Amino acid sequence: MKDSEEPCGQRYIKSLTSSQKSLQLTLNREVSALKNLLETAILPAAKKAEFRGRFSELQEGIKQAQKSAGAASLQLKLNEAVTSADVAVALCQEYCVLRIDDGLDANAVREAASLVIEKHKYLAVMLFSVDEQRNKVLICAFVPNSAAKQGLGALDWLQGSLVPINGTGNSDNDGLAQGE
Repeated sequence: MKDSEEPCGQRYIKSLTSSQKSLQLTLNREVSALKNLLETAILPAAKKAEFRGRFSELQEGIKQAQKSAGAASLQLKLNEAVTSADVAVALCQEYCVLRIDDGLDANAVREAASLVIEKHKYLAVMLFSVDEQRNKVLICAFVPNSAAKQGLGALDWLQGSLVPINGTGNSDNDGLAQGE
């Protein structure tokens, strides 16, 4: 799928994520530069201590904003996964393959899978998370009992997807398999 053909939600998430990272990087650089300037400034020790305290508060505020922005971005991605599964079900598909980019966060991928499975118990689902910079892929597959009885196992489906990347995976007894 070309960039121009991406769903609007994915473009928004990518834009939001790259904007957040850029802003976070800029803020961290600015605070570090100010801290360095403070250390070389000629000021009374009490004033330096006061400014160090303010910088610590500022850095804590930046960390909280990063966590909040990350949580909001993750929630958008999780909602997008469920919406994509809703579309697959509406089109009477028996499976859905999704890409969730969240920096190879296994918990986020499993959470997305859990949300989709909870809502669509009879839909086979495979989720991919790709970190192109590290050249890694995380895959999570779920196969409902109805499909497993017809011969499609979660681990078999997963292993077929792992072949091109020379990955390995494992499965639990609940029809869920994960690999990288």
